[in-house]
Amino acid sequence: MCPEGAVHLPYRGTVKVCKRLGIDYAEAVVGFEFGHRMAVPVIQGVVIAEEHQDRVLEELDKDEAERKRKEDEKRRKAALSGWRKFIMGLRVADRLKQEYADVEDIEVVNSNGKGPQGGGPDGDDDADLRAMMERDEDMGGGFLPEGHEEDEDEDEQPKQTHSSSYFPMGHEDDEDDDGADPFEIE
Repeated sequence: MCPEGAVHLPYRGTVKVCKRLGIDYAEAVVGFEFGHRMAVPVIQGVVIAEEHQDRVLEELDKDEAERKRKEDEKRRKAALSGWRKFIMGLRVADRLKQEYADVEDIEVVNSNGKGPQGGGPDGDDDADLRAMMERDEDMGGGFLPEGHEEDEDEDEQPKQTHSSSYFPMGHEDDEDDDGADPFEIE
C-alpha cells in the first residue's frame, strides 16, 4: 500500500542516493519476520514522491555502474597480482637453473613438501619408505641398535633417578643409619 502521489523503489542503496540528493524519503516496511517471540520488520527500499523517481533511478544507475567498475578493478588487481607472483617465481626458477646448472643431484620439492610425484596415489610411496628405512637403519629409531655396547663406567658414578620433585631421591647408599626406610609406615 503506497500513499497517493508516492512510489516505492525496492532497490539497494536508495537511502544513500536520497540522502545525497536531499530528497525526502521513508524506508518501506514490506513485511514482518516472526521469531523468538518478536516481530521484526522487513525493510526493503524507500517510498518517495513520484516527481523525484526519475532523478533517483538515474543516480542509482550511476552508483551501480561505479560499484561494478570498482569490483572489476579489484578483480583486475587480484589477477595482475597473481600473474606477477607467477612470473617472479619463474624468474627465480630460471635464475636457480642458470646458477646451479652443473649440480646434478637437485631434488625438486613442491610447496606441500612432496617430491615431483607428490606422494599421492600415483606417487612412489614405497620407494620413499625404503629410502627412509635405509637412512634410519643406523639410527635405531630412538632405541639402541643391535650390537651397541653400553659403557662400563657405571661403577664410577652412581645412577641418579628423578621421579618427582616433591620427594627428593637420593642414592641407594643414602639410607638412614639404622637401615630403615623413612617412608615406611610401622
